[in-house]
Amino acid sequence: MELQIPTTHAGSVSYAHLKQQISHQTIYKYLWSLDRNYPIRKVMRRSGRRNRKQKPGFIRKQATDRVSIHDRPKVASNRKRVGDWELDLVVCKKSTGYLVTAVDRKTGYTLVGRCQKKLSRLVMDTIRSMFKKVPKEYIKTMTFDNGTEFFYHPFLFTWFKVMVFFADPYCSGQRRTNENTNGLLRQYYPKGVDYGSISWQQVRKAAMLLNLRPRKRHGYQTPASLSQ
Repeated sequence: MELQIPTTHAGSVSYAHLKQQISHQTIYKYLWSLDRNYPIRKVMRRSGRRNRKQKPGFIRKQATDRVSIHDRPKVASNRKRVGDWELDLVVCKKSTGYLVTAVDRKTGYTLVGRCQKKLSRLVMDTIRSMFKKVPKEYIKTMTFDNGTEFFYHPFLFTWFKVMVFFADPYCSGQRRTNENTNGLLRQYYPKGVDYGSISWQQVRKAAMLLNLRPRKRHGYQTPASLSQ
């Protein structure tokens, strides 16, 4: 028997007892606090997941001049215009290279670049190359996670005069457009693929296929057609 997922369970409890509210985060926190061999853990989905524990006193480094996603203009958060981008570094087989993805929040139009090392200056140079042919009026904001590969973000303002924002730590849902697109990209390059063997032509082809892919949220129009 499979355990009902916490989000569903929390919703059913709240529905059955309207005066009582329970958060799915509370349920997750309790479940992951249990030993992996505890009976209820063995029937959970992804029951083999390791508990992530930070060392005492651990403080995650953050970029200097970091501006929170909560200060991003509402027009960007509401997908009201073209030019608000979410970016990420996609990692697969260790030490074989990386893919940099950039997705326009409104249209879903995607840019993909390749980077040999997870070094911030190299990642910034890759982003600069990716946006070389994008009209400046379509580069308004960029939103990143808190990875160290994005610490040299001030270069982006110098090159594009673009506003840069950072999501909250461990809140990938704040960049859902990019996360979902990365999932589509992995259909072409699954985990374990040697990124060092992927040519620039293959990277461009993957981006083209994503941009020609009909999207349900756009009434099955393609990102490419919406960006014309």
